[in-house]
Amino acid sequence: MRREIAQIIRQDKVMELVYGNNSSPKDILGRHMIENGQVISCYHPDAVKMCILDDDDHRYEMDPVERHPIYAAFFPHKDEFHYRVEMTFRDGNILVSEDPYSFASIITDEEEQLFIDGEWYDCYEKMGAHPMTLDGVAGIYFAVWAPNATRVSVIGDFNYWNGMICPMQKREKSGIFELFVPRIQSKSLYRFEIKSFEKGIVRKVDPLGTIDLNGSGDTSIVLNVKEYVWKDEEWMRSRKEKNWKKFPFALCEREFLDRFREEVSERECFTHVLLKAPDFCHGTRGKIREWIDDLHRRGIGVILQMATGFFPEGECGLSSFDGSNLYDHTDERIRHDWKKHRIRFDHSKKMVNGYIMSYLFFWMREFHVDGFLFKDMTDMIYPSWKGEGDEKTVLHQKYSDRFLRKAVKAIKKEDFSVLVIADEKQEIDTHYSELLFSKDGFDLLINYSVPDSLLGYLHSSIDKPSKDYYKLALPMMKNGIRKTVLNVSLDDIHSDELLLQNEAFLNEYDKISWKKLTMGYLMGVPSRKRWTWNDTESAAVENYLKKLFNIYMTHDSMYTREAKNPSFMWINGIDAPNAVMTFVRRSPKGERNLLYVCNFSRERKKASVLVYQKKAVIIFSSIQTGKNLVDLSEPQRIM
Repeated sequence: MRREIAQIIRQDKVMELVYGNNSSPKDILGRHMIENGQVISCYHPDAVKMCILDDDDHRYEMDPVERHPIYAAFFPHKDEFHYRVEMTFRDGNILVSEDPYSFASIITDEEEQLFIDGEWYDCYEKMGAHPMTLDGVAGIYFAVWAPNATRVSVIGDFNYWNGMICPMQKREKSGIFELFVPRIQSKSLYRFEIKSFEKGIVRKVDPLGTIDLNGSGDTSIVLNVKEYVWKDEEWMRSRKEKNWKKFPFALCEREFLDRFREEVSERECFTHVLLKAPDFCHGTRGKIREWIDDLHRRGIGVILQMATGFFPEGECGLSSFDGSNLYDHTDERIRHDWKKHRIRFDHSKKMVNGYIMSYLFFWMREFHVDGFLFKDMTDMIYPSWKGEGDEKTVLHQKYSDRFLRKAVKAIKKEDFSVLVIADEKQEIDTHYSELLFSKDGFDLLINYSVPDSLLGYLHSSIDKPSKDYYKLALPMMKNGIRKTVLNVSLDDIHSDELLLQNEAFLNEYDKISWKKLTMGYLMGVPSRKRWTWNDTESAAVENYLKKLFNIYMTHDSMYTREAKNPSFMWINGIDAPNAVMTFVRRSPKGERNLLYVCNFSRERKKASVLVYQKKAVIIFSSIQTGKNLVDLSEPQRIM
């Protein structure tokens, strides 16, 4: 080995590279300037010969380094030139490509510091896998955070899934590993192979990958999100100009399905679609771009439901990512949520919070989502275990609460028109009521108190209407109810099994009748509305629900908030013996008020409402002659 080459290629680094323990391959690979010239060294575990080719196709033989698959050449000048490497393999095949270790890092020192501070919210633009051109060479740039790994390699269909071919370079300050691999293209399959002393060798999907193979969660696909041309300019502009508080907000929960494009033709039933976000580092996000774009052009928004406190279990996911509890909560007592097969994020770590925030910003900027529903906030802040109230649990609550406040503030600063919805049981604690109800807090909250109370009433009081009647009226009197989102469909309120447990519901007709009654009652409660599109629901119930939502969408008394003219007024909310509830939803000008009469008894009754106004028009009813609670197809006038 030449003396000049020996200045760069040290024996200890060679052995680390050969045995897969080198976290800084650029220390010996790539171009290195020395006092009297430059040394270029390259590596491939299966190569038997290597040559350097310049732009004029001049060939320079490279010398093997002590019978290892590392080759080096010395050039007695310091003029940098573009070069390619010609590698000959045992089977006689020849590969010519640029040297991955000849390209400089694209992450700046300022960005790295922001990442360490948990403030690099657009790190998704460089972390993950990104098609780009560096120094005139097209390829894919890979970057992943794994500070405790002894080696990270990018593996894929471009290198035979061999972790020894493309070891990545570690940035010591942050623990980010990076590598630009030339001459590979979008749609390439890849993973990260991570070696650590604790876990040995594991293969992980990209935590900031843009799409994974068939939603399987074990292989990522390189996707260029910048190449898509959005066509929703009018929607994005109007979203910023429109005050959503003065318009209806009806949320339809639906799984991501291609055929849903045709189903949304009945858009009068809702204003937004609630889409479950792909799990962290799982998901099929390629088609979702086109899907969201199509909905926006139809005038429908998209709310993304995501659990910012948890990630799913699985060997390929974030759990023990680099051999340590990198993303995982360090307290083993609350780390696992065994019932839902998920693991809790550690919000005490700035870089973990920054990762989650970048995930939110990615969806806002690259997929144009209109809002987020933060799922399972109660479980996130208040872990359930026997040692509640000790110092560690209090600290956990503090860090989780701090993260939520920061997330809401950052989202609103980025785009004030993006809605933020809390999935939170309001009764659990008032510790962070400011976050839930303040002007600068969440825009909306999922309402659990009304359906929970209704569930309790239906379960125990069908035949004894006076016993728990207060459960119907009391939740409607609580502070902040108009800031809530209420699920009107019955999937989350009570099941068919509950109805069958009561002797009052021995046939399908009665079950449908009571579903219609409770849907009508819930539609009248002052709140924004949500419903679950359920393929298994009966046509009668689904059509009934669509008609209810049509009333909500076309009557301003149902959605307009006026401080000086409240939209809700009781007529009779304390008629426990008769189990009849009567109230009015008032329009801002008092011209199109809606009177609600809800009969929760099993008997037909005449509602005493003539004291309210001289005449009324029945625009909708669940009652059918001879039966208790079924649809009226035509409106009737009464004097």
